[in-house]
Amino acid sequence: MKEGAPKKSRAIIWTLCILAVFTLYVGSTGPIRHFQIKGTLPEPPPDWQKVFYRPVAYLHKYTPLSKPLDVYSEWWWKLAGMPYPPSGSYYDLKYY
Repeated sequence: MKEGAPKKSRAIIWTLCILAVFTLYVGSTGPIRHFQIKGTLPEPPPDWQKVFYRPVAYLHKYTPLSKPLDVYSEWWWKLAGMPYPPSGSYYDLKYY
């Protein structure tokens, strides 16, 4: 019985690590776009950024995460002092 406990706790640790990395990855889209809106980072985004964040745009377009991602992105737009883009989504594939 003691042999199963370390394997189970390692699985929980790995699961938490994967969730943390995923959350940080998705969460980093807000600050990146915030700095682009403010002019600190180039707009339109460079090619590496489009490739790096394309999975987030896919999540927005093809999964139920679109509403939570919209709420999150709207918060960053307001933080930047800009009205939320009326033309489309923050996660539009033209940005990523």
